[in-house]
Amino acid sequence: MFDRSEYGSLKSRPVFDRHLNPSPHKEWVSQEFTKWSKGFADHNQWLDDLSVLSACYMFTGCKQKDRILAATMFISHAFYLDHAMENARKQRSATLMVDLFEKLLLAVLTGRTDNDFCIGRRLLDTLAATDAFLTRDQMTFTRNKLNAWLETIRDIHCNYWLQNRFIPYDQYYDQRSNESGWYIYTLFSEICSEYTAPESLLKCVPSFDTLRTTGIQLALALDDYLMTMVKLATNDITNGVLSYASAAKCSVQTALDVQLVLIKGLESECRSLYDTMVDRLGPGVESQELKAYFDTFMDSMYGFHTAFAVLYAYEEKDGLVWSPKWEALSRQLMDDTKEMQLNFLN
Repeated sequence: MFDRSEYGSLKSRPVFDRHLNPSPHKEWVSQEFTKWSKGFADHNQWLDDLSVLSACYMFTGCKQKDRILAATMFISHAFYLDHAMENARKQRSATLMVDLFEKLLLAVLTGRTDNDFCIGRRLLDTLAATDAFLTRDQMTFTRNKLNAWLETIRDIHCNYWLQNRFIPYDQYYDQRSNESGWYIYTLFSEICSEYTAPESLLKCVPSFDTLRTTGIQLALALDDYLMTMVKLATNDITNGVLSYASAAKCSVQTALDVQLVLIKGLESECRSLYDTMVDRLGPGVESQELKAYFDTFMDSMYGFHTAFAVLYAYEEKDGLVWSPKWEALSRQLMDDTKEMQLNFLN
């Protein structure tokens, strides 16, 4: 059994030693993005600031500011979509959630939506801004993954969140890799480094797709590790750490420790895959281009970690991480008289 008393005793450790600075284009991106975002009735300045913060750390090395702007728009879609889902969550309504996502999927399919459907118009604008940097194959990939993203958010909400059920750990990666949006976020590593993998890396073993997939596993593992405290505080058990604890019948602390080992292993695996590909390409322009891509790819993970640390005002002491915002959430949970228990044995 898990009860809220474990929340205050959980120990989180620093994940990466590498901390990045935000993009030098941050001010320009913020101005342009906010100007665009204010054109919608659902404008929320806090969500805008969060979007700019995330993109400008994740893609800090990108030299072309219009590409960071497109990344900011895509990242903002996740935040604004989460905001748009709030009414359905409050009413615990599967019907409202399904209706929302049917309208979004129709917008992607037709390229049109109602003028008062702000989240749909935001998405279509974002696709148009991103398409300018994509090959035809990348456009197809983006729309396929976008559809999978929207469908899986809907399904996880209805099948797990609404029913307060854990995502089975053996199904977790397949479902959450789509629902998290990381397939699309990692595509921006290609966009921001202006990289297209040569045919030799697409057909070899291990292939470029193997590197991308391993990177998405790393991003998702990192995402879940960082979000565990927040998920617990909001009674949201759609999290890999919690799914592992349920499957392994262990404490959340043990699951957190296992997750950190997983992250370190995936980080090493990404670097090993990269080294193998460089050896295959040999010295020359293709290896230099791959390095620029790989640096951008890994920096998106380090940048995400840094942005999270900035957002939550991380404090590091004695090899542990704590956030004063977690402390506030802990007090809020302890003051609430409603008992909350999550049964990890089911």
